[in-house]
Amino acid sequence: MSSPTTDICQPEEGKVKKVGGNVEVPSRNLQAAAMALHQLAQPLTVLQGLIELNLLEDRSPEEYRECLNQAFVETSRLVKCLADAREAFRGL
Repeated sequence: MSSPTTDICQPEEGKVKKVGGNVEVPSRNLQAAAMALHQLAQPLTVLQGLIELNLLEDRSPEEYRECLNQAFVETSRLVKCLADAREAFRGL
């Protein structure tokens, strides 16, 4: 039978823990982090491309409006990805 101190010091299954000066993260958490980063990178790349294309030459007001609409869609995706990531990593 373990002592109460030993039970308290044991990390919960699937939780981040410190070992020496390093932090160990369960592989499922690393996979979730990698997925979240990938999902954030795509809309950021689209936004960067939209901005770059619109800065290269003058456009009509309608073209700028379309670009802003696309940028709004991509930023909405980013907000959702961040909210999903925050929820996934809650409790780490």
